[in-house]
Amino acid sequence: MKKIYLVKHLLNACILLCLPFLSKAQYASATQYPFIANEEPFVYMSSGTTVSSIYQDDAQTTGIPIGFTFKFCNVDYTNVSVSSNGWMSFTSSTAFGSGICNDNRLLSQMATYNSLPGVFPFWDDLGFFIGGTATYKTDGVPGNQVFTFEWRGWTWDFAATPGTFSYQVKLYETGSIKFAYKREVGPISSDYTGTSGQAGWFGASIGIAGSTSDFQFLDGSTPDAVPTYSPGTFKTNIDARPFSNQSFMWLAPCNNATTINIVAPKVACKDRTFRLAAVSEPLGIGSSCSWEYSDDGDTWHPIVAATGVISDMIQKPRWYRVKATCGGTVLGSVPLLVNVAPHYQCYCKSGATTLTNANGSAADIGSVVLETYPYNDTILITREPALNTTNNQYSVKGYTDFRRDFTPIVMYRDSTYRTTVQGINWRNLGASNMAVYLDYNMNGVYEAWEKMMGGPASIIPPVPFGALRDTFVVPDTAKIGITGMRIVMRTAGVADVCNAFADGEVEDYLVNISYPPCDGVPDAGTVKISDTNMCIGYDYYVIDTSYEKLKTNITRVWQASADQVTWSDVAGSANKDSVVKIFAGQPTYHRLRSVCNNTHDTAYTNTVFINSKPTYKCYCHSQSMGGATDTSDVGGFGIATFSVNDGSAHLENTKAFRKHQDRTDLAPVQLDVDSTYEFFVYQAQPNKIHADAKITIFVDFNNNKQYDIPSERIYTGFTTVTQFTKLGTVVIPGTVITDVPTGMRVIVNNDVSPNAPSDEACGEYISGETEDYIVTFHRNFPVTVGNLPSLSNMAVYPNPTTGRFTLGFNAAAAQVNVVVKNVTGQQVYTHTFSHEGGSFNQQIDLSNYAKGIYMVEVSGAGAKAVQKVVLQ
Repeated sequence: MKKIYLVKHLLNACILLCLPFLSKAQYASATQYPFIANEEPFVYMSSGTTVSSIYQDDAQTTGIPIGFTFKFCNVDYTNVSVSSNGWMSFTSSTAFGSGICNDNRLLSQMATYNSLPGVFPFWDDLGFFIGGTATYKTDGVPGNQVFTFEWRGWTWDFAATPGTFSYQVKLYETGSIKFAYKREVGPISSDYTGTSGQAGWFGASIGIAGSTSDFQFLDGSTPDAVPTYSPGTFKTNIDARPFSNQSFMWLAPCNNATTINIVAPKVACKDRTFRLAAVSEPLGIGSSCSWEYSDDGDTWHPIVAATGVISDMIQKPRWYRVKATCGGTVLGSVPLLVNVAPHYQCYCKSGATTLTNANGSAADIGSVVLETYPYNDTILITREPALNTTNNQYSVKGYTDFRRDFTPIVMYRDSTYRTTVQGINWRNLGASNMAVYLDYNMNGVYEAWEKMMGGPASIIPPVPFGALRDTFVVPDTAKIGITGMRIVMRTAGVADVCNAFADGEVEDYLVNISYPPCDGVPDAGTVKISDTNMCIGYDYYVIDTSYEKLKTNITRVWQASADQVTWSDVAGSANKDSVVKIFAGQPTYHRLRSVCNNTHDTAYTNTVFINSKPTYKCYCHSQSMGGATDTSDVGGFGIATFSVNDGSAHLENTKAFRKHQDRTDLAPVQLDVDSTYEFFVYQAQPNKIHADAKITIFVDFNNNKQYDIPSERIYTGFTTVTQFTKLGTVVIPGTVITDVPTGMRVIVNNDVSPNAPSDEACGEYISGETEDYIVTFHRNFPVTVGNLPSLSNMAVYPNPTTGRFTLGFNAAAAQVNVVVKNVTGQQVYTHTFSHEGGSFNQQIDLSNYAKGIYMVEVSGAGAKAVQKVVLQ
């Protein structure tokens, strides 16, 4: 294996195969087939041809048709032979008899009896159990056919009952091979006990072989198993069934493929090597590959490897993608994310290496019983079918992983437990040492101080012979959550939590460390509410984080009421710290109910109340949608002598998370008619990178409870990376409604294009914030001169204006004169209008004149009125 290190990256891209693939090329030897493990659903065969001739011990049958020409090691085959002992040969095997086809230590005998080349999904002295089946079938269309042979409900070993597991061999017309597995309910055992007088052994083999000197066999049956190649040691040491849905694949070069996908584990342990493969459909392996990785899903880096299978190690989640060649066509995969595995999947490897053998003992853990103390409530029990300490046929394992077999065992902080670990032996049980480790600090390492109990197994009553029984306390400093527990039995030496040893067994479990259960009235805590009155359509929340957290089995439910008499549970609110509600206008009371399920004692929090705001404070609905895509807020706003500021910086502002802020309960902003005021709006963002925003400000001058567009939109501006505080001025027109509260709205929206929520003051938008205020206008002096009954209700709007404005008034005169002057007194507009009395409206255009203040003078029938207009 060759390691290639990329500068500045902890990448270990291991080139496993260096072969120049040609279209329709195949491998000449078994060692050349790329290997990858995968996890995929095991699907039982629903139909096929039954092979009942192997429903007996040490049986085989020949001449089973594949249904197409299958190429293995560059040789064509159309038939296979299959054995009851978990192998398949591409020849007409003559390996009958218990001393030949069932003894996986004798690979040379397989050649002697014309049984190689072949594949070995699980080679050992297996057996058929009543109810099991052996079936084969060919599916697919020419060019993409698959031959499947299934051993369902087979036993390990031949005398075990009931069925231990099911497994399949799949031969693909592409030349690829797949093994698939499913665990059944039966136990693992070996019938060669000390009383049988037979020279027995235990340990299976998984792999492929072209000859006695050309093979790949796995070093285990777990998902991280790797092949050992000839001329290396032939492996016969597997003592555990593959997990359900486990598959092992040996892949031929892809040709005429339609897609390429990456096969890799969903999670990988930190700094532990795992494999990735460029796998095609139909099943094959890509060549001339271009691999890339990304640590953020955006920026990609090359991996120096061109083979179809590579290896890597990660310290954080990493994405992968690949382009691969299949028969001259280049195909690209979709990115695949490999996450970091939780600590409890990544402990050091340990276990016994000496398997059951006629020449020596083989000790195992026969049972584990975990109880509460002193109450003796059993929370875990694992037990072999027989617990005789000597001549026990089930004492055949060096390591057992129960982490997938049980729901994590619930254990409580500061609580006492009693554990009994019972030893058994395939021959005669002698002295042994045992230990129980609990990773209560959850760092993925079994440390010396995490040894909860340990010592030699008992040899005298009252503890059963060969057992260790003791109590331990889960520390009150133990972290809360799922972690690992390891039980070790070793016949010679200290029960080492890591490293391999000669004889004994290691068992792994998962434990869920929790707070102790409640035993009385729980502390319900104190509820707070985000608002006490609000407008319809906006959301508010109630929150309680001060409740009892150091006890379990407490159910908390939020409740609502309209009268504090009849209360109803809020749907979907169980055990939530907070609930977000949309106010519909109905005044509502809220509280939290806490129930100790052990004693049924109930407690309630204080009550909080939400009511409707006065109607003058409520305008059309406007807010951002919030969430991860919301990246801007109003960080500060001020006008005249009034200002509000949330503080902190423009970027990385932890307070910039709001969708809408209702500031209408603040004292109204006091503004004078015909006065000019400066204002500012400051943009704040929670992230590190600036995003431009559109800022609009609205004032309800005519107090009609809506923002009239465009006359009441007083400002539109845009922030930039260098200008995120926007300044402006506003002139309060003389036509405003005075001495009553009216609305003012500020919107920051990251959508800088024309859009209704920003431009028309109403509606939801993706990112930004709306803030609402109340203003009151005052008239400190008359805005008109000589406003006589014969000339009244003069108005200029919009004011300020960009050029055009409408002049309106009521007059009794038959003729009126209109004059517009600048601040120096120069006339810029004059016109005489005929008028029959009553209401008068006329549009005047000053677009061609300079910005500034102009005076509009209307006279007629001895009356005169003057009003100021601001040209922006």
